[in-house]
Amino acid sequence: MFPETVTRPSLNGITPRQHAIAALLVEGHTDAVIADRLGMSVRTARVHIAKLATALGSESRAQLGYLIGRSGILDPEG
Repeated sequence: MFPETVTRPSLNGITPRQHAIAALLVEGHTDAVIADRLGMSVRTARVHIAKLATALGSESRAQLGYLIGRSGILDPEG
């Protein structure tokens, strides 16, 4: 009777939304710019950034950028 929740696929545990956010983070964009580009509130963008940081084990924004680059999540699928 109730519709089932659709689970979005993830790559290495990173959702497509987090992948888009990661790409914008490594370009150096602020939370406000990321939110605007992805059509979400700044608060929602920050929640996604926090989840991404947790997934990668980051303790700071600078470290998050480094870990995103090192993780390979932005590498094109070969």
